[in-house]
Amino acid sequence: MTNLEIVQNLYLKFATGDIPAVLAALTEDVEWVMPGGAVLPFAGIWRGPQEVAHMFGKLAAALTFEVFEPQEFISQGNTVVVIGRSRDRLQADNRVVELDWVAVIRLRDGKVARYQVYEDTAVLVPQS
Repeated sequence: MTNLEIVQNLYLKFATGDIPAVLAALTEDVEWVMPGGAVLPFAGIWRGPQEVAHMFGKLAAALTFEVFEPQEFISQGNTVVVIGRSRDRLQADNRVVELDWVAVIRLRDGKVARYQVYEDTAVLVPQS
């Protein structure tokens, strides 16, 4: 499988809720970087599959994806860039927000070694 196919499969598994398969596609020393600072419970640098699993739990508690759509995959060497969009329902205030995102994924030996998201996290902060 090419790096592009590995990443496309990763998104397919995530879309179907197969989190164990997503976690199995990670290196033991993976770094998963989510923006948002201290205001978003799922933000931070998560290291290793166990921490990434913990992050997925925090993400699921914070929002529900109504739409999660990778739209373009760009592959070069060990890096795959994914451009996408999502529509999320925030649990804290029941708002629906739409945002564009970019993920930069670096692979090593057929597994994800680093996953970094870029998105406008300000729209995800609950409003009081």
